[in-house]
Amino acid sequence: MDRENIWRFVGVSLVVGLMLGVVLYQSTHRGLLADNLGMIVRLLVVPLAFAIYIFRQKGKQALRDKEMLLLEKEVEIGKDRFFYFYLRPFAITSQIKVRNPKYRKWDIINRIMNADGWMDLEEVIQRALEATGINFLALGKPGEAIGAGRISVSEEQWKEKFEKFARTATGILVVPSTNPGTLWEMKRLVEEGYLNKVVFVQTSKISAREWIETKRTVASFGLILADHNPSGQIFKMLSSGTMESSPIPGLAAPSEDGTSIQRLMHRR
Repeated sequence: MDRENIWRFVGVSLVVGLMLGVVLYQSTHRGLLADNLGMIVRLLVVPLAFAIYIFRQKGKQALRDKEMLLLEKEVEIGKDRFFYFYLRPFAITSQIKVRNPKYRKWDIINRIMNADGWMDLEEVIQRALEATGINFLALGKPGEAIGAGRISVSEEQWKEKFEKFARTATGILVVPSTNPGTLWEMKRLVEEGYLNKVVFVQTSKISAREWIETKRTVASFGLILADHNPSGQIFKMLSSGTMESSPIPGLAAPSEDGTSIQRLMHRR
């Protein structure tokens, strides 16, 4: 357990202890302990459930990060690995939310954690791909978000690592942007002829105006994007020159979303 998680646990424990202490004190002095037992249990169980959920998610993410380190080593020695590579502006990490009504029916803790029905897009995609047996990799800082397994990268290394993973990935998911780094990555995908394994993600959070500007910018190096969809979409340019799209992940159960992404990724 790292220092951040230790302090989080201490904080949660103090809050739970304080709340429980107040209730016990009042109940004891008023002779209402039996009457308030249900409330006491809820005060104890709910924060504990939150803490367990957070630790569980962080633990799973740490395992994914370690698995991606192993994957990188295997890729470097020429071993084939099945994985999808996630490209996005670093600034949108944990900032893009999608509405996911069906998730909350399947996971009680998610109903508590995401009471408004919104979840982070990267986490939704990761769960969808995991449900269908696909590794999901991104460059960034390990532990920075729940989602794709992270490969740590410095400012001097990121282009080299991009080239390595773009070449060896089974599929590539890209969130288009006018961010200089993302533009460079998309241009390299065009130059290397990787578009046959690229699915683009247009979120509902990007305005039509921003999307038009992005389309105009990437057209300068030969990349054509789909027209803006207010609801969001994932799409792919097929070899025939036609555009095929599917709803943004998050509107179905994880396995259904994962199957939809794979089906679109493998379209030629």
